[in-house]
Amino acid sequence: MESTNITNSDPFKILSDLCKEPFWNISHLWALSEPNLGPCVERTVLVWAPCVLLWACGLPSLLLLKRRLYNPIPWSAVSCTKVMVSVLALAVVATELAWAATAGSQVVPPADFIAPVVLLATQVLHISLVLMERRKGQQTSGIIWFYWLLTLVCGLPQLYTSIIVILRRDRSLPPFLTVTFLVQFLCSVALFLANCFSDGLSLTQKFNASEKQVPRLQASFLNRLFFFWGGSIVWLGWRRPLTLDDLWDVEPENTTASLAAQWDAAFSRDGKTAPAEVREPGRLRPAMVPVSGRQRSVLQCLFRIIRWPFLGAGVLCFLAEGSRFLTPQLLSLIISFMTTPEQPAWYGYLLCALLLASCVLVTLLKNRYFYVMFTQSVRIRSAIMTAVYRKALSLSSAARRDSTVGEIVNLMAVDSQCLGDTGIMLWTTVSSPTVILISMVFLWQELGPSVLARYGD
Repeated sequence: MESTNITNSDPFKILSDLCKEPFWNISHLWALSEPNLGPCVERTVLVWAPCVLLWACGLPSLLLLKRRLYNPIPWSAVSCTKVMVSVLALAVVATELAWAATAGSQVVPPADFIAPVVLLATQVLHISLVLMERRKGQQTSGIIWFYWLLTLVCGLPQLYTSIIVILRRDRSLPPFLTVTFLVQFLCSVALFLANCFSDGLSLTQKFNASEKQVPRLQASFLNRLFFFWGGSIVWLGWRRPLTLDDLWDVEPENTTASLAAQWDAAFSRDGKTAPAEVREPGRLRPAMVPVSGRQRSVLQCLFRIIRWPFLGAGVLCFLAEGSRFLTPQLLSLIISFMTTPEQPAWYGYLLCALLLASCVLVTLLKNRYFYVMFTQSVRIRSAIMTAVYRKALSLSSAARRDSTVGEIVNLMAVDSQCLGDTGIMLWTTVSSPTVILISMVFLWQELGPSVLARYGD
C-alpha cells in the first residue's frame, strides 16, 4: 500500500497512521461510482469487529463451559468439518503473518501486521470453543454463528475489492494478501454453513431422551432462530386435526418436577426449611410466606426462577422497539435518493438491502421476545399452581376451615393465569413511553410544532 500525506486534522489519525494512508473520507466515498470503503477500513475495523464480538461473548462462554460436566458428543461430519476448516484458516492466517514479518515494515504497513495477529488469536479462541462445546455436550452455539455471519458481512467489501483487483489486474494491493483473503473468505463460508447445522446427541443425552422429544433440543441455532423445528407439527395440523398423541413431550426444564425443584430452591435459598402456611381469618394469603421468622415475597421467588430469561427478553424488547425506527429513516433516505438523480446507483441498492435487513431484524427480535415471554408465562403458571396444590395438601385442619376449596382453586386457576399474562406484556408496557417519546421527536423534525396541535383541544 502506498503511503500518502495524512493531515493533522484527520479525526482517525491513529488508524490512518496504522495504514499509512487516510482511513475514511465519507464525501469521497459517496461521490464514487462504485462502492469502495478503502483498504484501511477493510484491514482494520472490518477485520477487528467480528473478533471483538467473539472475544467479548466467547471468552465468558468458554469459562462457563469449563464448569459443566464432561459429556462428549461423538465425532460427526459437522464437528470434523468445523475443526479441519478452522485449522486450515489458522494456517492461512499464520502464513499471512509470516509474509508480513518477512516483507518488513517498509513494504507492509502496521495494519497488515496487526490484522493477522488478531485473526490468529481469534482463531485459537474459536477452535477452543468448538472443542470445548463438543466435550461438554453443547450441540450448537449462537455466539459462533453470529461471529461467522458478521465475518462474512464485514468481508463483503474486501471481497468486492479483491475481485475488482483480479479482473482489472490492479497492483494497488499485494497479490499475496488478495489470495490469502480469498482462502479465508471461503473458509468463513464453509464454517458459517457448518454452524447452520447442529451436532448429534451425546450418549447421556440419547439415554435420557424421551420417545417424543421436542425437536428444539436437537435443532441448530439457525433452526431455533427461524422456528424451523416446529414446521412438522404445523404441517401435520394442516393435514388433519391434531390429537394428544401428536404432541411432543415437554422440555425437561419446563416440566412440573423441574419447576417444583426450582421453586423449593428459591424459597430455601438461604438454607432455610420449606415455608409454612400464612393464615388470616376467612382467606389464604399466598403473596407473603414466612421463612424462619420472616416473610418472603412470592414475586421475589418467581423472579429468581425466571430472572435471566426475563432480563434477556427485556433486552430483546428494547432492541426490537429501537430497530423499528430504522425503517422510516431508511425510507426517508430512499426518497431522497430517488429525487437526486446524480447519486450513484449502488447507493440505492445499499439502502434497499439495509431496509430489508432492518425489517428482518425487527421480526426476528419480536418473535424471539414473545417466544421467551410466553414460555416464561407458562413456567410462572406451572410454578404457582404446583406450589398452591402442594400447600393445599399439607394444610392443617384449622387452616382448611379458614380457606375454602373455591379460594384454593381460584388461586390455581385465575391468579396464576393473571400473573402469567402480566409477565407477557410487562416489558412492552415499560418500553411504550420511550417509543412514544422517540416517535414525537421524529415527528417534530418533520412537522414542527404542529405535532402538538391535537393536545390543545
